[in-house]
Amino acid sequence: MSLQGGNRRIKRSGELEIVYNLYKLMKTESEVSITIPLSKVQRRVAEATRVSRRTLCRVLTDGENVETGVTMAFSVV
Repeated sequence: MSLQGGNRRIKRSGELEIVYNLYKLMKTESEVSITIPLSKVQRRVAEATRVSRRTLCRVLTDGENVETGVTMAFSVV
């Protein structure tokens, strides 16, 4: 897995908002300190992306289903 940006372009405003929210959280943490413990992964992701824990759980379930071949793509709700 590469951490470098590829040729993929962000096209949806929702994606832009998620990137911006993630940037704000990381910037705050770099200035103040880590606000949510690293061991609280789901809480950190929910806070960084500004989605509810319930939505995050649905996305995680979808992702696991895609990775294991249960479904071919993420569901759109």
